[in-house]
Amino acid sequence: MNNEISPSVQLALNKAAGFAGKYNTQYITPEIYLLGLLSLNRFRSVAERLSGGLDGAEKDLAQYVETSVEKAEGTAKELELSFQLMQVLQMADVQVTQASADRIDIPHVVYAMYQLEDSYAAFWLKQNVSSSQGEVLSALNEAYADGPANDPAGQSAGEDQRAWMRSCRPVEVEEGWHLVGRGKELSRALLVLCRKEKCNPVFVGEHGVGKTAIVRGLAAILAEGDVPERLKGKKLYCLDFPSVISGAQFRGDLERRMKEVLDGVAAEGDIILFIDNIHEIVGAGRTGDGATDATSLLVPYIERRDISFIGATTFEEYKRSVNRSKNLERLFQKIEVEEPSREEAVRILDGLRGQFEAFHGVRYADGVIPYAVESGDRYIHGRFLPEKAVDLLDESGAYLEMHPSRDGKQVVDKELLKEVLSRISGIDLTDKGEGEDAVYSLKDELKRRIFGQDSAIDTVCDAVYTAKAGLSDAQKPMASFLFVGPTGVGKTQLARDLSDLLRMPLLRYDMSEYAEKHTVSKFIGAPAGYVGYEDGGILVDAVRRSPHCVLLLDEIEKAHQDIYNLLLQIMDYGTLTDSRGRKADFRNAIIILTSNAGAKFASRPSIGFSPIVNAGEAMNREVKNVFAPEFVNRLSATVVFNNLSEEMAHLIVEAKIREFDAQLQGKGVRLTYTDEASAEILRKGYSQEYGAREIERVITRDVKPLVVKEILFGFLKDGGEAEVDCSADGFILKKKP
Repeated sequence: MNNEISPSVQLALNKAAGFAGKYNTQYITPEIYLLGLLSLNRFRSVAERLSGGLDGAEKDLAQYVETSVEKAEGTAKELELSFQLMQVLQMADVQVTQASADRIDIPHVVYAMYQLEDSYAAFWLKQNVSSSQGEVLSALNEAYADGPANDPAGQSAGEDQRAWMRSCRPVEVEEGWHLVGRGKELSRALLVLCRKEKCNPVFVGEHGVGKTAIVRGLAAILAEGDVPERLKGKKLYCLDFPSVISGAQFRGDLERRMKEVLDGVAAEGDIILFIDNIHEIVGAGRTGDGATDATSLLVPYIERRDISFIGATTFEEYKRSVNRSKNLERLFQKIEVEEPSREEAVRILDGLRGQFEAFHGVRYADGVIPYAVESGDRYIHGRFLPEKAVDLLDESGAYLEMHPSRDGKQVVDKELLKEVLSRISGIDLTDKGEGEDAVYSLKDELKRRIFGQDSAIDTVCDAVYTAKAGLSDAQKPMASFLFVGPTGVGKTQLARDLSDLLRMPLLRYDMSEYAEKHTVSKFIGAPAGYVGYEDGGILVDAVRRSPHCVLLLDEIEKAHQDIYNLLLQIMDYGTLTDSRGRKADFRNAIIILTSNAGAKFASRPSIGFSPIVNAGEAMNREVKNVFAPEFVNRLSATVVFNNLSEEMAHLIVEAKIREFDAQLQGKGVRLTYTDEASAEILRKGYSQEYGAREIERVITRDVKPLVVKEILFGFLKDGGEAEVDCSADGFILKKKP
């Protein structure tokens, strides 16, 4: 088409698109467009005056669309104009050119619709409005002679200047609210706004650091008039870009709407327009190479200084979108908004304290705000101050509002804040009840479960106690251990029991799976451009989901050297960044690495005149040969596990028998062992080479099958008592009288 269309024609097209969606059609046909025309007040009034009423006729038209127009199939596609509707618009365009009119309007479209052959739309018009085409066009020309000024469905030029108010709202500041801190950023923004060139600031910072709060602070001082003379009388409005783009289905819709808003704001004057998430406008509305997008529409207004703009976005989106739009980048001045320090965050929350107390009807006790900032910063990951501390105050106030205290004193104290923080972070921070008992009895309980490793258990528990007391380095993991010792002596079992008793999830990885260089990428994600880049790293994802965990890396000596480099970063700084730039926080994790390094040297006798060394010294010496000094130096401790003695093996036999008995209780079976049977299990299962695993293997291989057979087919089918004995041929099971 060579001529532009009027707002009324465009509005009817938008209405028709809505009907197409309602009836799930693939195309917008003349019949659907006719339904859109009937939604316009002025066209409907003309049609009803000529026909005497359209209620029944309109239902017939809708029924035709519902039953006869082709439906959309499969995956939803963008709506398209049908061939007949394209003919209508082309004929209307030709008529406008021949008549030297300004633009395509409703009378031109209706004239073209009457010309269609074999069209239900033309038939409907002739049957229900008027068979006289001249009568209809005369009435429409008279109705639209003064343009769209009086059309309730259209907008006049004067009304277009006020249309911007539908997509913009003033930045409001509550009475008594004031910006705390951020003086440097606010002063920088005022300076940029007073410049002659590049006078449009854009705030760049992570989510939750206070970018929008700075804009509200700017609105407050603009309203008070405490600004340079050049900025006095300016008003700050926020552009609601999603409302501008909503429903814009056809090429040109977004550009027309944006132009309406920008023209209206420019005509109003003395307005600074704030665009939150300014990266969203980059590329919006572009349908192909070289096509105009929303960014291109802003540039002329910025260059002419018709409107002053303020933007806000994150570092990631600024780099991804704004940096690539050279027009936008050169016209905006970047102002970085960093995360505030804990001291600044405390001052910010002190300023907000009264608002939350009034809203929730509670009082925040002294010391709660500094604790909210400190604990929120330490235990809530992936978010930033002051937002995460504000969330703690808000949620604790809401919790007390839902669960009023019995004494009627609605006071948020540290204990309540700890409960709320425990639910948000998934970390047990309570100092009472079951959580305290678990830590208090940790050492004794571990020694009841694991035999002969008291020294190792003492070392681990002391580190856990230090971390729980808050005396460990807050920027490092709670503890990081290297467990060394022969196979089957309890290294992995200690990690499992520690996870169980502290109610921390266990994340276990077998490092034999990460022996090759390319497998390291599974931990932190594949580099950009490689398959799996979007999936991220399994270790980073797991720790982001469960930051309070026991991380067990089994047989660490089998891992590729690059894994050690990752562990250096984790043990030193408590963080790990994946290939997509997302960070996992290990500060609340207990890291346990297991290894058999040095175990084979622990039992070798000394040769010649070399001094006698014990097993622990031998393994420690070999650990220093296998692992780099910088790696060993970052560990909280190297924990040496002893070989199993015969006495320890006897205790393990009894423990494994009790475990098997516990399984049988559900079947109503009670099992006893003769001294000979217990001695035979110990004889077959005890060896320093294989450790306790061989004891469990003997019970599983030799004893369990006998019991299973009798439970399924024999005298233990309905429960009962039996005794395990042994003979020259092996173990036997006897029924007890």
